[in-house]
Amino acid sequence: MLLVHNVVDDDDDDDDDDDDADDDDDDDDDDDDDDDDDDDDLMILMMMMMMMMMMMMMMMMMMMMMMMMMMMPLLQIST
Repeated sequence: MLLVHNVVDDDDDDDDDDDDADDDDDDDDDDDDDDDDDDDDLMILMMMMMMMMMMMMMMMMMMMMMMMMMMMPLLQIST
């Protein structure tokens, strides 16, 4: 009986170890996924910032062009 009991315990321990190893692997995978998500979020934020900067630059250039166009007749008149 003791031999059988020990064998059964050993099998259970092995199974538990395997399960723990699998769980550890899963945890590592989850951590990697989280890191990837963080990187993706950072990239999206950077892209949004770049788009905002580009929009601001375009608006500034449009405003400057409008001002120049409005001022041109005055310059012509004064000369």
